[in-house]
Amino acid sequence: MDHIGGIIISTHAPTAIKIITSLISSDETYPFIGLDSFGTKIIIEGLTDVFHQKNIPKALSKRVHFICHYLHGTSSPAFMSSFHEKYHTKPDWISAAYYDAMHMACDAIRRSDYSDTNSIRTNRRNIRQSLMQFYNYRNS
Repeated sequence: MDHIGGIIISTHAPTAIKIITSLISSDETYPFIGLDSFGTKIIIEGLTDVFHQKNIPKALSKRVHFICHYLHGTSSPAFMSSFHEKYHTKPDWISAAYYDAMHMACDAIRRSDYSDTNSIRTNRRNIRQSLMQFYNYRNS
């Protein structure tokens, strides 16, 4: 077998960091695939620290993939600031996901040919067609 495909890691952050750093310095080029916990501050900072300490090239971090609704530190600073001001806590991934979803919905309505003179069916169809244009990150 020439290539094993990838390694799926389903564990808590500290253990995942140990697994990744112990295997990433080998000659193999397999990707590491994790769940949404890989997008947490613990994993990101942990891997950054380990990569820096062991002089592992940053390019190798491109082999770490995960499914995530929210990536720590990438949300709109304005959203994070206003959320913290109102609720006195940092937003979680659910809040960030709904914030993004509402912005997409509002943008879809703005992009559609919405009009008070159109029938409700026509407006819904136009909005639905506008939403269908968000099929990749470049169009959103």
